Amino acid sequence: MTNDDKCTACLGSATEEVVPGLTRACRACAGTGRRREQLIWGLAHLEAEQLITLPVVRDLVRQARGPFHLSEVADTVRAMLDLPAGRLPVGPRVRDLLLQMEAAGEIVMVSAPDELLDGTEVVLHRDPAWERVRTLGV
Repeated sequence: MTNDDKCTACLGSATEEVVPGLTRACRACAGTGRRREQLIWGLAHLEAEQLITLPVVRDLVRQARGPFHLSEVADTVRAMLDLPAGRLPVGPRVRDLLLQMEAAGEIVMVSAPDELLDGTEVVLHRDPAWERVRTLGV
């Protein structure tokens, strides 16, 4: 592989170091280490941002009765937009929007971490669950 063909994020290693001592497949190139895949994956992320918007996810969350999982919202979005599995990074896009809603105080995570990777500093949620924040009088 020539230097021109290497992913600019992982430099062809196909892995990224999240925190010291913890590595995972490079998200920029989908773990291939190649520039072509990095560009394709980047375009897929941009397309997902255009199709899967905060109002779409917010509307689905409003309809939830009780706790809901990331996978449930992602599957519903995929079905709503008629997206075949693997076409776009639906799960990561929905996750980012749910985390944005959590940061804004609209929803709260109600699931415990599945794994502690570095003490309590780095935790892993495989399919986190959230719940809408109830406001007074509602």
